[in-house]
Amino acid sequence: MILSQFVNRLKVGGTTLAVRAETPSVISWPRRFAPFLTRSGGDIDVTVLRETGPRPGALLFESGGVWRAYEQPDGRLLLTFRVGRTIYKSALLDAGITRGEVFFPRPGGSATGPRSALQFPLDEMLFQQRWARDGLIEVHSCAVRDRAGVLLFAGHSGAGKSTMAKMWNHFEPHRTILSDDRVLLDPVRPGSVRASGTPWHGMGRFASTASGDLRAVFFLEQARISEAIRLHPAEVAARLF
Repeated sequence: MILSQFVNRLKVGGTTLAVRAETPSVISWPRRFAPFLTRSGGDIDVTVLRETGPRPGALLFESGGVWRAYEQPDGRLLLTFRVGRTIYKSALLDAGITRGEVFFPRPGGSATGPRSALQFPLDEMLFQQRWARDGLIEVHSCAVRDRAGVLLFAGHSGAGKSTMAKMWNHFEPHRTILSDDRVLLDPVRPGSVRASGTPWHGMGRFASTASGDLRAVFFLEQARISEAIRLHPAEVAARLF
């Protein structure tokens, strides 16, 4: 039971994550996240416990990396994070992705581990689980806001998202770079999609709390010449997916 709680809140788009713990260092974010911190709200409310998490239930997803997702017998979602075979933290979330616990046991003996329970990718994954429930989507992309709306430049790693952001910043410094790696898309009303910056930036380190209505989508590919080729809406949907 936590008798004295510190609370840290991060707001991305219209979603706020509130995290509680006994000590502030356990729930700290990098300094570059400062523009996204907020003092109120809690669409997702989780508590950090310095103890071992529950035994995993049925495997839902294997990332091939450090994390896995499980469905627990009571219907809750369990996310685990491993180094080798050792689970060093886990997150247990209710079906609505509104409340949960993060289990972050203290390292044993002389072993050292991450100071913050929110170390990437857990911080982003908590938002992603809630966004999936609410019908929002996060895409790997660079986004630039001009007077007419937001231009989205999507692409896989190495396609040129950060390079595109740097070019816009250099040649059009009065435009706002929402992000150079991850952008949140929210279909707020029929015929309109809201694009918002996120704190999880790329090599260019562009991350803004700004947002705007999506005006156009481009898919980046490396080529010897620069040109824009119009795509059929079905191909756009497939590429975004």
